[in-house]
Amino acid sequence: MTVAEQRFMEAVPDTLRRIAAALEGINEKLELLAQRREEPTEEQVEVPEEPVTYEEVEDAVSSIRLANWQTKRAITDALYFREQYVVKDCAANLSRFYGGVTVKQTREAIESGEIEAIIPEMKEVEISRWNPRQKRHERAKVMRPASKYQVSLKSTILWLDRNGRRGVAESNPVYKCIEKIIKS
Repeated sequence: MTVAEQRFMEAVPDTLRRIAAALEGINEKLELLAQRREEPTEEQVEVPEEPVTYEEVEDAVSSIRLANWQTKRAITDALYFREQYVVKDCAANLSRFYGGVTVKQTREAIESGEIEAIIPEMKEVEISRWNPRQKRHERAKVMRPASKYQVSLKSTILWLDRNGRRGVAESNPVYKCIEKIIKS
């Protein structure tokens, strides 16, 4: 036996003892983790959910950038009262709570039928337009919907969940309203 082999044989028992001690420590930690999993944690204990107030939803909706107060009111009412159908502008602006989806994409999905909606029939309407070159009003015929779009709120939210990602925190009242609509 060479000197190197002899030193190796002397070092092996010490190394094995250290490995055994480390493994015992790991086993103890695994046993503690197993015991903790058996005990209910804060997440597993069901805490009664506080109801969301209209004012909380209204504050959350008013924090997003929208063109007018009618759309904000429509979104607030739709989320809080969980209406079955909403107007097209309200449904399209719900995408502002989602990342990766634009208002334009949502409108296109409504028109293409990806989102469930009652689409009104189109009728020809005569309108008056200002012609700046001739400096007078001209009559023109355009196609306009006979009534308003009625878009399914649940279908809209499910489509937004599939195609985008929620941009609101779980503690946000809008998130809680969206969850209630999905579960209904």
